[in-house]
Amino acid sequence: MTSLHELTSQEKIELGFDNKDGNDLSQRKLAAEYNISLGSVSNVLKPKPYLVSENFSTKKRLNKNK
Repeated sequence: MTSLHELTSQEKIELGFDNKDGNDLSQRKLAAEYNISLGSVSNVLKPKPYLVSENFSTKKRLNKNK
């Protein structure tokens, strides 16, 4: 069995794009392509509420300045 590695932030972003770009890649195929476990793929693709709320508050601040 090959050893698995931790993804960099850039690789996590690319994995997300690979999942969304209509490449028809299953999570299992993404796990094999990125040499990570299926659970790791699932964790990377889970929605991150703290990122959404951070982006929302930034947009809110930008709209106030207009």
